[in-house]
Amino acid sequence: MTTFLLTALALASDPATSEPRGCHGVSTGRAGWLLREPTAAAAQDDTEAFKHLYEAARAGEDDPRRVARGRLPADARDYQVLLVKGLFGNHMPGYFHPAEKHLRRLGLHVRILKVGTDASVATNAQTVRDAVVRSYARNERPVVLVGHSKGGVDVLAALALYPDIVPSVRGVVVMQSPYGGTPIADDVEACPGMRIATGVVVGGLLLGSPKSVADLTYDRRRDFITAHPLPAGVPVVSLATSRAPAFGQVLQASSTYLEKQYGLASDGLVVPDDGIVPGSRMVRLDDMSHAESVLRDRIKGGNYRPGPVAEAGIELLLTPP
Repeated sequence: MTTFLLTALALASDPATSEPRGCHGVSTGRAGWLLREPTAAAAQDDTEAFKHLYEAARAGEDDPRRVARGRLPADARDYQVLLVKGLFGNHMPGYFHPAEKHLRRLGLHVRILKVGTDASVATNAQTVRDAVVRSYARNERPVVLVGHSKGGVDVLAALALYPDIVPSVRGVVVMQSPYGGTPIADDVEACPGMRIATGVVVGGLLLGSPKSVADLTYDRRRDFITAHPLPAGVPVVSLATSRAPAFGQVLQASSTYLEKQYGLASDGLVVPDDGIVPGSRMVRLDDMSHAESVLRDRIKGGNYRPGPVAEAGIELLLTPP
């Protein structure tokens, strides 16, 4: 369903269409706005460390005899890992399943959190907050939150809106999340035709909230982050990626659209600078598409596997800088 919407958006960008001229280009110069803010804390570049951890995890996946021993920090099994899906994730078979299976094989306590992946950020933030409270009350095991795409936005919103859960959260890994927003959401909202189509698909067919897309526009993200800054003291790892468009690649249309319309590299949905949380430990990869980190088994020609990606992100989070 996501691919359908983005393909339609890419086609709507053709000058031959009848959409108003103001539909596209509304995001010009806005990508990466958050990192340019004078008060934005510098992120620490841990890309090389992540790559090293990923290669070790990848080798361990290929050789069962190398499972876990000597890789994950000693305290990794002391935490509950909650995986939070992104936009429309409940309609994508296998979403996060490879990562969940891989992490369980390592002996971690992990589960995919049930969220309304077509719901607004505020709604899902409440769901994440309630899950953290219940999980900690059940076993007093601190929580590691791993959010992909909008799931990362939802996770960080939960911490910002409900700082009472901070003592129960060991840290957060946000993967390819439009924390600062995305031009895709901006252009969908700016084009009447696409906005109506999104409302029909999300609100009608999926019984979700059209706010789930609107919440990812630059204006909405700026307003939210300004009103609800992240509380101090929560370690965050930001995985920000891009990949050159290639024929047959999932999200090829949207990736090509962002490149042609704005001259921006992206993973197909998110521009790397918009996926970096100020003050976090950041990882920048230029060879990973948006779906590749959670649906590798369904991605042809992908460079990464979801299990080792999740493992490396968590290991980086738990390892002191």
